[in-house]
Amino acid sequence: MKKKRTGYDEVFKDTIRYYFEGFAIVKPEYEIHRLPRKIDILIIEAEHSIKDYVVLFTYFKKYNIIEFKSEADNFELEDLYKTGYYIYALLTREYKEIYHKNLTYTLVCTEKPNLLFEELKPKKLKKGLYVLKELSIIEIKIVVIDELEEKLEKEVKYLKMFSGKEKRRAFLEWLIEKESEEYMLMQTMILYGEEMMKIAKEKGYYLSGTEERVEELTEIFGVKERLIKIGIEKGTQIGIEKGTQIGIEKGTQIGIEKGTQIGFRKSQRLVKKEKLKTTIRLKKSGMTIEFISNVMEIKQDWLERFFNKVKL
Repeated sequence: MKKKRTGYDEVFKDTIRYYFEGFAIVKPEYEIHRLPRKIDILIIEAEHSIKDYVVLFTYFKKYNIIEFKSEADNFELEDLYKTGYYIYALLTREYKEIYHKNLTYTLVCTEKPNLLFEELKPKKLKKGLYVLKELSIIEIKIVVIDELEEKLEKEVKYLKMFSGKEKRRAFLEWLIEKESEEYMLMQTMILYGEEMMKIAKEKGYYLSGTEERVEELTEIFGVKERLIKIGIEKGTQIGIEKGTQIGIEKGTQIGIEKGTQIGFRKSQRLVKKEKLKTTIRLKKSGMTIEFISNVMEIKQDWLERFFNKVKL
């Protein structure tokens, strides 16, 4: 099942990019195996050590994959297989540059995904950080935001923006009282505007009667007005882009329908050939037939007959 993008996903990507782009290269999505699809992850390329800039991601290497699961996402069993597949896809496509010794994969979750922990039982490294070694050729780190106890500094304070509902209030109170976190304030307003307004009122920002408090409250509400304007501009641009994409897709469909049956068969053969190449790569990487069957959506008995013939 394809993951449905949420507002959390887009704000998370923008937030991680905002923090890491000062000292690393951030890629918001990645093509794999020359197929017409992209994987919904972030890749952080670090040419040099970034330990001075992080307190949690101290294990990062040159290439670092981050996937995000908010509390709005349903974590399903097939997500476990896809995580391993994404890693193998990168390794097999970019094997000259990316390999298991310079690659990390981190699954960032708002709350602990019970299915993953019940099925695979990750090992706890410290509060909020776990490691899983059985699923892939490299270790998979799992960050549970609601369990993190590090100080609100560096990348941790940005992760805390995506806390679950029960843990979020303390962070929002801290953020409202800060004077130098305008970017974070704007991003959290996108996600929790009404909740922030309620907390600001409960904290007495409009009751004190002092000029300073009034100015502070005006700033908070001013951010909301700016966000509305920004949202309209971005929404218009997104609408144009989506409309263009829909037109392209419809035009492509018309072209396909007008194509000859011979051309259709050729395209099908090319897709099948590429799929078989990927299947062989996964088998050579040591993946089980059951795993390959799940990620490639090929019947297990057919794969068994196929691998018996090719004799890898």
